[in-house]
Amino acid sequence: MTEKLNRFVGMMDGRGAELFSQDFNALKSLFGGSPKAEDIYTDILRMVFNSDTASEEPCLHIENIKRVSGEIGLKIGKYGEYFGVISIGNTAGLVKNCDKKGIVAKTEEFISESLFRNINNAASNIKVLVGSRKFTEGWNSWRVSTMGLINFAKGEGSQAIQLFGRGVRLRGYHGCLKRSHKLDDQTVTVPKHIELLETLTIFGIKAQYMEDFKKYLELEEMPPNEKPLEFTLPVVSRYDAVKDKKLRVIKVKSGANFKKQSKRLVLDTPDAGFMRYLIKNKITIDCRAKVQTIESSFSMQMVSVTEENTIEKEFIPYLDYDRVFDELQIYKNEKFYYNISIEKDRLKDILLVDGWYSLIIPKMHIKIDSFGKLEAATDYCIMALKSYTDKFFKYEKERWEAPLLEYQELTADDNNFIQEEKYSLFYTNLFDGDTGAEQVEKFVEELKVLLSKDKGIIDYEKSVFGKSLTAFDFRSHLYAPLICLKANGLKIQVSPVSLNEDEKLFVDRLKNYTESNQEVFDGKNLYLLRNKSKVGMGFFEAGNFYPDYVLWIDTPKVQYVSFIDPKGLMRVRKDDPKVEFYASIKDLEARLQPTSADKKIILNSFIMSGTKAADLKEWWQMTKPEREAKHVMCLDNDDCVDVMVSKILTPQYCPQIHP
Repeated sequence: MTEKLNRFVGMMDGRGAELFSQDFNALKSLFGGSPKAEDIYTDILRMVFNSDTASEEPCLHIENIKRVSGEIGLKIGKYGEYFGVISIGNTAGLVKNCDKKGIVAKTEEFISESLFRNINNAASNIKVLVGSRKFTEGWNSWRVSTMGLINFAKGEGSQAIQLFGRGVRLRGYHGCLKRSHKLDDQTVTVPKHIELLETLTIFGIKAQYMEDFKKYLELEEMPPNEKPLEFTLPVVSRYDAVKDKKLRVIKVKSGANFKKQSKRLVLDTPDAGFMRYLIKNKITIDCRAKVQTIESSFSMQMVSVTEENTIEKEFIPYLDYDRVFDELQIYKNEKFYYNISIEKDRLKDILLVDGWYSLIIPKMHIKIDSFGKLEAATDYCIMALKSYTDKFFKYEKERWEAPLLEYQELTADDNNFIQEEKYSLFYTNLFDGDTGAEQVEKFVEELKVLLSKDKGIIDYEKSVFGKSLTAFDFRSHLYAPLICLKANGLKIQVSPVSLNEDEKLFVDRLKNYTESNQEVFDGKNLYLLRNKSKVGMGFFEAGNFYPDYVLWIDTPKVQYVSFIDPKGLMRVRKDDPKVEFYASIKDLEARLQPTSADKKIILNSFIMSGTKAADLKEWWQMTKPEREAKHVMCLDNDDCVDVMVSKILTPQYCPQIHP
């Protein structure tokens, strides 16, 4: 065990890669370094077998639970707690055979509760379930993590596939049915290494099981044997160099607490403002994990759908609103939404409003023609209303906080800094023989050397996969590096989220401009910081707008703070609140100035359009000067940054400072 934990052991997979490569990184992280085998062994006894015994030979006990038909309990030691249950028909025969093999076996007369039926209860400590065909149909559990198959499903592959389906299903954060890296809510703190718990692991004696599962994945258009490899890249913070500059950020006043200080809110049908917010942030519930269609006659067919539907309005009044109300009350308490009241009579009216939610599910599964379908429809509506409650809380919170904003000084623990001071890059091999992981590993190792030696990337950028993955370093950015990932089919994920091409192009142009126009910045300091979506600086008055960058130009008397958002505009109207924020931000500037006594603060907002100027002119029917008057510059214009900087420093915005 020690060898496998701490070094390569020469065991290779089908691609020639080390079989246990990176498999124990999580353990090393949790143990604060390479763990000892005896520590792992002790932890396994505690976590899996509910045992604190440190003896060399902990004794397995099996007990035939006489008052519960078909169940055998498993525990360590005579007085141990049950860690497993065997659910079969002939319990007496199995106990007798185990006794002959020297396993401690007895009959338990006093236990009357089923270990198997309680396995989904939060209080259940059952970790191991042993059984057979009863787990292929009519049983569901969110807890399935690992499966071992012995002498099972020899005749038809569908039995194995149905069993796999028990583990593929995932409850997800607050019942969203999504894995953590797919959450829409970026404010959720995802526990480290949770992806290991969200991955189904299957062991099989017969290779045919794995072949059946591979076919299942291919029919679902998912790559088989998908195992992301993680590579970590350090981040260099430059906060210490600017901590005395008093760079201003916009935050809610200290002590303001929406939950405790706002008026009581009633969850109700959306008003015009909330409806606009919902349309922009539509709730989509993926119900495919709850639906599995398998047809088998020595073959297998899977039905995969992406169509979006809603519950037909004629059935909405017949849902179980007592259950809906109870579930929402529990959810509200779990999320600590103290200031929201939920009234059962209003829930039906919310569900009858069009346009705010959709379900990814085959139409046939929400065609209500039985009580069972009606119960399932209630489940789907509960999931939708939970998301509605989240959106309602966020919308009302940001509306309440908007008048309480003030200038504060940027700190080292600001949300826009990468808190763990590292990136995680996940690469998934696309096919046998794929060498992409080796390329990513080499790329990361070379970057580590540069960041350690030079505290940045001297040559500005370094790329791999034909510049599809690029790390780059604008020295005025408050941490390094920034990472850009092009959309080209590579199975790479970057955490925190990488930049897109428009966002990188803006930094490229800003870097070139500052280097070519140094005289513009005489007596001034320029700093840039990426503004994280959802947790950085956002603006309710601009439709909950989170611009991609914050740009500071600091002078002795004036600090210019600009919010810059590179984005495509072909689906954005010229009167969109994000575009019009260039004007409304001036109201915010006037309102916040009293909170900065020592320096004048000038606020600006700019859109740097990734849509080409010619295309945008046709879409908006607006000339270049008209567009630039609204602080919209096109990145394909060579003068886009020049125009932006000129507008930031122009006297018309600050006549009392510039004569």
